[in-house]
Amino acid sequence: MEKKAKVILLNGPPSSGKDLSAKIIQGLLHNKFSKTVKDNFMYRPTIMKFADPIKMAVHSLYNIPYSCEYYEKEFGNDWKNQPQVEFFGKTPRSEYIRVAEEVKKVQDKEFFGRIAARRIELAKDASTFIFSDSGFPEEAVPLIRLVGLDNVLVIELERTGCDYSIDSRGYIVDELNLMYQGKLQYIRINNNVDRKFLEIMLKGVLGRYLDLEVEF
Repeated sequence: MEKKAKVILLNGPPSSGKDLSAKIIQGLLHNKFSKTVKDNFMYRPTIMKFADPIKMAVHSLYNIPYSCEYYEKEFGNDWKNQPQVEFFGKTPRSEYIRVAEEVKKVQDKEFFGRIAARRIELAKDASTFIFSDSGFPEEAVPLIRLVGLDNVLVIELERTGCDYSIDSRGYIVDELNLMYQGKLQYIRINNNVDRKFLEIMLKGVLGRYLDLEVEF
């Protein structure tokens, strides 16, 4: 049985604007929800990451009391790409990747997608789920099974100078389109723009693909 929800997958290399786009989308939907009746639940958004469980596990393994988001807020987004004393000279990103790959060897490539689907199933206070770290097509499959292909949108972000050279993830649209016979909903955005223009583009995307009418 499908869950009545919508899923937005932001897909792009590091520093291409995924987290910013997620916050913009969340803000647009939240503004709409606050101006509508409370049973219009499709406008209740939340941001999730496939990597949330692995980051928590790695920080627990290293006995690090604070989250990745805390350190990024304190020291900048490049914190996880630099060797850190707390990680005994390793970069946080390399440890997240190493542990995640080991888990997938024991489980399978869909594992973190299944965990994400479980989180959506259990969610009571949101109905639109924005994933700001999509990068493996197999992780999208459990979400598509859960909410239906028509309720999933992939937003592929590109930015000059940004690539996957330091990341294990990649673009997912081509492979998912093969899996679903070209029926995947997706859009590619060249994010060499200022924030206001990005907001306008994302607003149009939500209305066109997911029937989510938003306003500034």
